[in-house]
Amino acid sequence: MESLTEYSIDFTAGKKIIEENFKNWTSGNESIDNFIRKKQLKYEKYYKVVFEWIPYNKFIEVEEIGDNCLTTAIWKEGPLRYDENAWIRASYEKVVLRPLYDPQKFIDEFMDQDKEIEFTHSCRGLSQNPDTKVYILVLIGSYFDHYCEKCGNRYDNKWCLCQINHLKNNFTNWTSGNEKIDDFIQEKQLEYDGYGVVFEWIPYNEFINIKEIGDDCLATAIWKNGPSIYNPHKKKLIKVSYKVVCLKFLHNSLDITNQFLSEVESYLRIGEGKHYEGYGLSQNPVTKVYVLVFSDKYFEKYCDKCGNEYIEKYTIWKDGPLIYNSSKKKLIKESCKSICLKYLHNSPYIIDEFLNEVESYLKHDDGYGLSQNPDTRDYILVFDDKYENKEWLKNNFTNWTSGNKKIDSFIQEKQLKYDGKGVVFEWIPYDELIRIKEMGDNCLTIAIWKDGPLIYNSNKKKLIKKSCVAVCLKYLFNSLNDTNEFLKEVESYLKHDDGYGLSQNPDTKVYILVFDNEYFDNNCVKCGNKGYKGMCNPCQMNYLKNNLTNRASGIVKIDSFIQEQLKYNRNGVAFEWIQYNEFINIKEIDRENGLAIATWKDGPLYYSKTERNHKRKISEKVLLKYIQNIDSLLNEIDTNEGYGISQNPNIKYFILVLQLKYYCEYCGKRYNNQFEIGNKSCILCQTNHENKKIDDLIREMKLSIDYSSNKTNIIFEWIPYKQFNNIEEIGKGGFSTVHSAIWKDGLLYPRWNGWRRKPNIKVALKCLHNSQNFLDEFINEVKAYSHKQIGNILKIYGISQNPETKDYIMVLEYAEEDIYYDYYDCSDTDDDNDDNNDDYDACISDMGLCRKIDDADETSVYGVMPYVAPEVLKGNPYTQAADIYSFGMIMYVIATGKQPFANRAHDGILAASICNGIRPEIDDQIAPKCYIDLMKKCWDSNPENRPLTIELEETIELFHNSLDQKFEEKKQQHYKIEEQFKKTQVNRTNFLQNKNNQITTQFTHPQAIYTSRLLNPYTVEITDFTNL
Repeated sequence: MESLTEYSIDFTAGKKIIEENFKNWTSGNESIDNFIRKKQLKYEKYYKVVFEWIPYNKFIEVEEIGDNCLTTAIWKEGPLRYDENAWIRASYEKVVLRPLYDPQKFIDEFMDQDKEIEFTHSCRGLSQNPDTKVYILVLIGSYFDHYCEKCGNRYDNKWCLCQINHLKNNFTNWTSGNEKIDDFIQEKQLEYDGYGVVFEWIPYNEFINIKEIGDDCLATAIWKNGPSIYNPHKKKLIKVSYKVVCLKFLHNSLDITNQFLSEVESYLRIGEGKHYEGYGLSQNPVTKVYVLVFSDKYFEKYCDKCGNEYIEKYTIWKDGPLIYNSSKKKLIKESCKSICLKYLHNSPYIIDEFLNEVESYLKHDDGYGLSQNPDTRDYILVFDDKYENKEWLKNNFTNWTSGNKKIDSFIQEKQLKYDGKGVVFEWIPYDELIRIKEMGDNCLTIAIWKDGPLIYNSNKKKLIKKSCVAVCLKYLFNSLNDTNEFLKEVESYLKHDDGYGLSQNPDTKVYILVFDNEYFDNNCVKCGNKGYKGMCNPCQMNYLKNNLTNRASGIVKIDSFIQEQLKYNRNGVAFEWIQYNEFINIKEIDRENGLAIATWKDGPLYYSKTERNHKRKISEKVLLKYIQNIDSLLNEIDTNEGYGISQNPNIKYFILVLQLKYYCEYCGKRYNNQFEIGNKSCILCQTNHENKKIDDLIREMKLSIDYSSNKTNIIFEWIPYKQFNNIEEIGKGGFSTVHSAIWKDGLLYPRWNGWRRKPNIKVALKCLHNSQNFLDEFINEVKAYSHKQIGNILKIYGISQNPETKDYIMVLEYAEEDIYYDYYDCSDTDDDNDDNNDDYDACISDMGLCRKIDDADETSVYGVMPYVAPEVLKGNPYTQAADIYSFGMIMYVIATGKQPFANRAHDGILAASICNGIRPEIDDQIAPKCYIDLMKKCWDSNPENRPLTIELEETIELFHNSLDQKFEEKKQQHYKIEEQFKKTQVNRTNFLQNKNNQITTQFTHPQAIYTSRLLNPYTVEITDFTNL
């Protein structure tokens, strides 16, 4: 089937390819071959997989399970299916192998349409064990979700009838002492289907804390072992210990007769499929009375006094009441309506007295109709399911009074209209209101209502109190006069807001309307006007005029300006005249531009919506901008960013008082982006290092970031060394040492509402030896790294300094793979500087120094000899072509997992061999030909024959796209490359699985040196060996 992956095709073309591919495989059995071919030609849905012949050697980790010769395995290549625009395989899929001792029988069954549908979703293909010659049906890994591991039969709820054998085998381990009861229980157990609990015989001594309730027929207890239930995840019966149960004593059970067992059966039938189902039977060893054991939920359905079933007050009326549908203009039935039944006991005879009773019930409630119990002959009045609440409210009228009959009638009328929505309007005694706090002009207050409002609970089907609720009290001062007018006023308020009730201050006798606390969300706290959240604009203006006019400057132009825009700005603060003596701790930050920082003692005036009051933000830090000319001042004012205007009485300069949230408090510069606002300082002021070069580096790196693009940048920082924990050396070379560490505060990253830190992240610390004395070289390497989220290059998070050695440190992204197993800093790049990120992509981890950091000699050659280009070994300078040579060696390590020339001394002889064209050997079975060709081209002795970086990038991208199943623009070249990679994949997979062992066990010459060092002594010797 491999050739299918060479094409991006539709199903029609796919079937043609499938047909052409028939000759490339065979099961060795003509019937099976024909069967598979028919299945393949029926393939037509992209989400299904192709049914195929699977060679047995494609399976690994084969493990037997169950008693039916079933095995599990990993299918290396995995199933083939059509995904979007390409055929792909889901490799390393878990499968189940089921032996087919009669493959022809299977084929015949499969041809049955029902069987075919069943198997289509679970089958992957057919195979054959080469040793036993038994054919195998390959099934999906989730096969055991619907088929028993033990016997292989299909089941529901992961329960197989073969598990009944466990219960059957256990029959000999228990007995009730009565053969009829044993047979009864065993029959129940053999009917168990995996749902609910297993009915069983329960020894009486397993019950503890037995408490009798009712008339000696019921008790509660704790069952120590608890019931047996089937756990579908563990695929076995488990015990739920220490279960609360209900014991129903069957006092007529001393003689076990068929009638007794029928009684037991009747009790179990009632609880069948419900949450009060029967757990089993037991017997009191003293009284010999048998006991039926139920769930403790039994009492929700049965009376705990007599054990009889409750009469349902609430039920569902299937057909439902007749109502008029205004849109259809006719009467319709509202089916499945929840109703309340009121039983009229002793009513089998229709007399006037009975009808009067019915009429009395209907006076305040519209009933749905009358019914009759056919057994008791009692008549039943049918109401909606809120009826009981109205009855309770009606009966409760005598338990309260306002002291005013008209007000009582008003409230009672409201209660009788209650429909179960919202709260019940009621009379609220004043002493139930606590923590009363005035808000407006003595007409509004807030308080806590201790008992709280009455609300309908639909689950419990009754009214309940919601205690300690915050409420708003609206005082009705004209309520002492005419009660009728007062009630009209109350009604007008309730038209727009649902009130909780009425109350009365016992001292002032003023009546109070009680609303929920959200009343102020739609009404002004000052005047009560509708449509304002907190305080209405007129009330705000009045407050500002009354409180800010006495803070005038005495300068007409300024006072007029302030009066004209007298309001709260978009930040919720008022722009005002501020006396200069209200500023303390004045500190000049920019004399040239007249900027200073100060603390405003009183602080800005704002309206608190949570406290619903005017407040000042005391001791607010502000920016002062000194301006000499009044016209310049007025032209520069932005009332949305400013708090107000002031004037220095000594120098007569005007001052614009600005909100510090928009300006850097260190230099006064206006913020340019959200990052600066979040850090409360501008980019330039966030860096203040004692070394100017380091300071300039950090500023340059930070200024190069596009802070408006929150998705692609990392914030470069100076990171104090004390921020690192768990510092461990993971590699050392001639130029540097690399440690892993935990950065406590962690990386800054963008969020929708600002910047956050990701604490305790693992980082790599690259310490360049003696870098404090060669800052320019250190800075150049730092700049070579990227702080942008570019794949395949390790990110740099910032720099630090070891306080003991004074060496500077680059703080880098930590790659989780084995990239630091030997971390070298040889010439530009080497194998350990090219590594893996979390997605196992190649990742450049060292931008490289071409010589020792404290060596100023341009002719010095540093590096790891096998990675250094022959022309450099001959004394020529480093070039980009030399880097390409080194990259070729990295390709060798990636392909083989071995170091180049590990079995040879790294001396002048090896240097001469390299210059004479000797290269490491590679097995073409573990790397594709296209890969080896590129690697050898990088190795070419002539630098001009090596690929340019752009060619290298394009070729690697070609490899990547060829293997990317989602790449849509594949051409023939892509498929050929993909085929080469696939041919070597199996060998390579086996090879890489043993990679660590190979690294540790391969012979390494004692003079093979893989740390960077000075190579000049060997370059001198080369001329002596070039003729070898």
